[in-house]
Amino acid sequence: GITTLLFAAFSSYIASSEYIIGEIYGRPQLFTWIFAGVGLLMALSTFSNAYFATHFGARRTIRGLIIIYTMLGGLLLLYTMLNGDPPKLWVFFIAVAPMLSINLAIEPNSSALAMEHLGDTAGVAAAVYGTSFFFVGASLGSIISHLMVTGVFPLVISFFTVGVIALVLVFGDKRKPA
Repeated sequence: GITTLLFAAFSSYIASSEYIIGEIYGRPQLFTWIFAGVGLLMALSTFSNAYFATHFGARRTIRGLIIIYTMLGGLLLLYTMLNGDPPKLWVFFIAVAPMLSINLAIEPNSSALAMEHLGDTAGVAAAVYGTSFFFVGASLGSIISHLMVTGVFPLVISFFTVGVIALVLVFGDKRKPA
């Protein structure tokens, strides 16, 4: 559930990042630098995830990261609504880079928790889970990307919406935090 939604916004960004930087912001010469910078932050996030999951547990880590993700998405949405679409390039990427990094930190924790009670069938379940989250998430991401013609508002609203839905799902889970 959560990873599917996060992957929708993530895949939309990945598919549209060159268009966003080159066409919407008119700065194609910055694409390589921005894409690499976001990627570096994402790589650092995957390393720090091991620390957080070990020290706080997967559920607490997911909850904390979803709160930060949703706050960043909400701030970016508010800024975009107040200042117009597209928001300033630096504002957009200061918000988007950590959200994409959080996405990569949540995915392994969420996947592990989804398989937690499956025992001997976890391998088959992981294959079905991975295929469905990828297919549904990428399909939703392509719709979001299709809606971005002259601005990034569809992506901005999707980051916030995904965060809110993920908050409802993660805090609606009544299992005891690990």
